Amino acid sequence: MAVDGKQDGKKDGKPQAPRGMRMRCRLYAKATFTGFRRGQRIQYPNVALLNIEGTENRQDASWYVGKRCAFIYHGKTKKRLPGTTKPTTKRIVWGKVSRPHGKGGAVRARFTKNLNPAWMGYRVRIMLYPCNNL
Repeated sequence: MAVDGKQDGKKDGKPQAPRGMRMRCRLYAKATFTGFRRGQRIQYPNVALLNIEGTENRQDASWYVGKRCAFIYHGKTKKRLPGTTKPTTKRIVWGKVSRPHGKGGAVRARFTKNLNPAWMGYRVRIMLYPCNNL
């Protein structure tokens, strides 16, 4: 026991986790690329539809409007991404959630490059920032 009543090596009596055992926090929501916005005869490949895990209605989906989204895939050759020093095979297509789609919690998103139709069913990350709608 220390003089001030606290144990040595602990802050406020709470044990600290070792350096490699700390909790990880995820700063993105998981979503699935389900297809493109479409009508009966026309498909709009510049607007992707995303189903976000945990959203079940339009009010839940409207919270994600304005958030950035990223589709991460692997290329064949190594290239250097902006802001990195080592080349990698990962590529990122950035986009932005534009509005809710329907009543089931899906959203519409526009990406810098149109997503490949072969990527339907793949995972998309919706970043929980910028957060200005609290």
